[in-house]
Amino acid sequence: MYKKVLLFAGTTEGRQLCEYLMELKIESVVYVATEYGTQFLSFLGPIIQIKVGRLTEAEMEEEFEKQKPELVIDATHPYAVLASKNIKEACEKKKFTYIRIVRNSLSKEENGIYLPDMKQAAIWLNQQKEGNILVTTGTKSLSELVVAIKDKERLIVRILPNSSMLGFCEELGLLGKQIICMQGPFSEEMNYLIMKEKKIRYLLTKESGVQGGFQEKINAAERLKAITLIIKRPEETGYSIEMVKEMLLK
Repeated sequence: MYKKVLLFAGTTEGRQLCEYLMELKIESVVYVATEYGTQFLSFLGPIIQIKVGRLTEAEMEEEFEKQKPELVIDATHPYAVLASKNIKEACEKKKFTYIRIVRNSLSKEENGIYLPDMKQAAIWLNQQKEGNILVTTGTKSLSELVVAIKDKERLIVRILPNSSMLGFCEELGLLGKQIICMQGPFSEEMNYLIMKEKKIRYLLTKESGVQGGFQEKINAAERLKAITLIIKRPEETGYSIEMVKEMLLK
């Protein structure tokens, strides 16, 4: 069994692995990007050390040399392409074992219109002259969307109840009535009620899998006959959380 593991978390899988590492009594250092991410890890106990803040590849290399783990697990978000790239490359340079957790995909053509990135989604949405847009893709690329949409009053964004994210939305010129701060994932019924109340014509989402409540959003949009735009998930290889748990036992 491993004696020391570094885990890059920030997802449901990351939280589940934290619990499992504690159960196995494996010394671990868990990295999360923001203070908000620590709220779900506070119960873990002294054997799990939590560090907050985004690291560059160089900082990761320095951290790996300092910690000297037997294993580095990447459980960052499926769309956190740069973070995964930095973790993997830092591991390769410093000769530490790296494994990536990959979610099962729920992608089906009939779910909606698939687009490669936020830029293309913004162009498509701006061409639709009427109808409110529910944005559930977070704040990372939100500025790109806000700049592209001429009629910004059509935008309704759903974000985590995080003061920095709320402040960012306000800086972009979004009004309070356009911002929904709630912690998901959400049931189909909750999605339906929000979309109905806000008179949503278009849903913009990522293919975030079961853990991100993807199907519940799709189902709610279908009930309202809203059009769903889905930003494609980056292609990657890795292991399921069940497989990683088995690895930790060896």
